[in-house]
Amino acid sequence: MINFDSLCLKYFGSEFAQILTSGRIQKIQQPSRKEIILNIRSLGQNYPLYININPQYPHLCVMTKHGEKQREVENPQKPPMFCMLLRKYIEGSKIKKINIPNHERIFEIFVDSYSELGDTEELVLSVELMGKYSNIILYKNSDKTIIGCAHNIGSEKSRVRELSGGLPYIYPEQPQKKDILSTSKEEFFHDMKLLHQPIFWELNQLYYDISVPMAKELCDCCNIYSDFEKISAIETQKIFDLYDKTCSALSSMTLNPSISSDKSTYSIFSLKKEENQTYYSSINEMLNDYFGHFVFEDKMNKIKNKILNITNKNIKYLKKEIEKLTPTQNDSEKAIKYKQIGDILAANLYMLTEKQNSVTLKNFYDNNNDITITLNPSISINDNIQKYYKLHSKAKTAMVMNKQRIEKLKEDLYYFLEIQTSTNYADKISTLLEIKEELVSQKILEDTQHVEKKQKTKNTIELDREEINGYTIFIGKNNKQNDYIVSKISRPNDIWMHAQNMPGSHILIKLPPGEETPPDNILLRGAQLAAYYSQGRNSKKVEILYTKRKYLKKTPGAKPGYVTYTEEKTIVVD
Repeated sequence: MINFDSLCLKYFGSEFAQILTSGRIQKIQQPSRKEIILNIRSLGQNYPLYININPQYPHLCVMTKHGEKQREVENPQKPPMFCMLLRKYIEGSKIKKINIPNHERIFEIFVDSYSELGDTEELVLSVELMGKYSNIILYKNSDKTIIGCAHNIGSEKSRVRELSGGLPYIYPEQPQKKDILSTSKEEFFHDMKLLHQPIFWELNQLYYDISVPMAKELCDCCNIYSDFEKISAIETQKIFDLYDKTCSALSSMTLNPSISSDKSTYSIFSLKKEENQTYYSSINEMLNDYFGHFVFEDKMNKIKNKILNITNKNIKYLKKEIEKLTPTQNDSEKAIKYKQIGDILAANLYMLTEKQNSVTLKNFYDNNNDITITLNPSISINDNIQKYYKLHSKAKTAMVMNKQRIEKLKEDLYYFLEIQTSTNYADKISTLLEIKEELVSQKILEDTQHVEKKQKTKNTIELDREEINGYTIFIGKNNKQNDYIVSKISRPNDIWMHAQNMPGSHILIKLPPGEETPPDNILLRGAQLAAYYSQGRNSKKVEILYTKRKYLKKTPGAKPGYVTYTEEKTIVVD
């Protein structure tokens, strides 16, 4: 779980309380069960208040342009019930005040709501950011009656605090902690010396507003490094320094928000300046980047896993079927043998008598060595001969059909390997959603339109590209983009590139009008991109084929992204 502590919420509220209090909730969106966006109009600007109650990374922030791009928010075609409830009661409402209860991870928005009869009633939207207990609750301030919750909590889930429409809203029970600013140095020293856990852990457990990351940072500043060293072994002066440093940080209000280079932790104060930290001018900017990273990764992984689960399953099945149907040398020999037996019988017809169970003859296909042939005594000699010719014909037909079947299975296998490669190398949520949409259209993946919105049909598709000396190189990162490159934006003389005999992206080098071939450095860069966005990314050498767009052909009825080509050349990328 990624911690969103009460102190961080407090400072976020300080940044935006005045702005939000002057605002009106114009539009409410719910992209998923755990995400709510309140679009607030205040002081002539729009402020999208993003709320996420995912238990792994609960948080809120006012989305910046970068934060919005990072999250790639998509709304469902049909709004969820909770979204409809919020729209009914608070959309269009004026915000009266913002409240953050002391030491709580609760963000309360008070609004004036109007009933159908025109009566005014004060409602409260309570955002509780408390790990697995995170929730969004709408209730009447007059009698604390809950109108609705993002997640209803019944008696089977909690004996202490039920949350559901019609029940009274009560605050969650606070942990028994102390306010360190009201604690003397001697009392702090006494508390520390009595405990036996790592000191950063005790700081978090004993005192309000000190998260585990912040506690570790404070210990580091006081040269207390050992997580597992007993507190009793730590120098007295270091404990006093820790007290002073903690009180100073909590009382100074001097903020220096930052995120570690590996995005594992964030800091409000950044007590020790580090070179590998990214620093921000506001708490909100830090929250956008820090939590936006986890939202992005989580969404990417969920879509990616869904695609790869069905893709890998199909790859495994197809490989098994190809192996099962691939004719062996024995199958070929058996087909030939049936014809040879028929020929031997036909050549020795004059020697054969009816109703024989078997006959031994000279095999002129094997140096006239004896061969014993089984016969069916209930049918004529001619019928026995025809039986062996029919077995030969049947075996040949089966081999031809198997070959055709295998070719189709190999085509399907290549398609799923393309999907697998595109999915593994995807770096945008929108790219994965395009792959998912393709699988839905191919009836490979179940349509979950009721949960996730399909990508809107666009006249243009956003393609990754590189601009080099006036040349544009386009990169198709899924079959939808590959088809778009070939059919929509290419001209006859543009250069198309693809990894040889392996799944990968379609690369297109756009040539200026009248130009026949690109410079060597441009061609090489295109080949490098084709190698990088292919199954051979980690190979020492990748062979790349290329040809002009006019030599490509898309077969009617072929799977997305599939083309045939002629006049191709190759280039090897090391």
